[in-house]
Amino acid sequence: MNELLLSILRAAAVHTGYTLVCVAIGFVLGLFLGIGLSRLPTLSRYLIPLLSILNTVPGIVFIGVLYIFTGMTPATVIIALSIYAMFPVLKN
Repeated sequence: MNELLLSILRAAAVHTGYTLVCVAIGFVLGLFLGIGLSRLPTLSRYLIPLLSILNTVPGIVFIGVLYIFTGMTPATVIIALSIYAMFPVLKN
């Protein structure tokens, strides 16, 4: 029973770490991309609709496509979740 509890706590700690890293990366990406797009309105006119379309792709599909390029690594999940965390910051 103790091993099961330790395994669950370890998995929860890893998940929390991934979440914090992804949100931090997404925030920084969204902030810098938002500042850049506010200074280049002509680029913003084309990039914002493209990013909005990317936002509608379900996460499981996006992770599946990334899996083809990156394999089964933590980077696959970190990239996908960072991109999805970027959208709310960028839109606001």
